[in-house]
Amino acid sequence: MIISSIIVVRDFCILFILFAYLDEIKKPIWIRHVLVPGITDNDEYLTQTRDFIRTLHNVERVEILPYHGLGVMKYKELGIPYSLEEVETPSAERIANARKILECEKYDGWKK
Repeated sequence: MIISSIIVVRDFCILFILFAYLDEIKKPIWIRHVLVPGITDNDEYLTQTRDFIRTLHNVERVEILPYHGLGVMKYKELGIPYSLEEVETPSAERIANARKILECEKYDGWKK
C-alpha cells in the first residue's frame, strides 16, 4: 500500500485512524512525501512527519517525490486554472534535506 503524505486538513483524523489500523494489523506500508516548495518543504513540518512515522512499526519505505510542473500544460489545454503554476521544482539540496529529516535510508524493509 502506498500513501502520499499530502493531505487535506479535514482528512487528517481519518488518516491517523488508517495509519493506526494498518499498524495494528501489521500491514506493511510505504510513505511517499510529495515535496512542494512553500507547501510541504518545511523543516518543522518534515520533522513532525518524521516523528509521526517513528510511531509506526509497519513502515517499509519512505520516499521523497519532488514536485514537478509537468501537469501545467495539460491544465492549460483543458482550460483549468493550475494553482501551482509558479512553483519551482525543489533543489537537490532541499530533496537531500527532506530525505535526511525523514530518515529515508532507515526504511529498507521493502528490499527484503
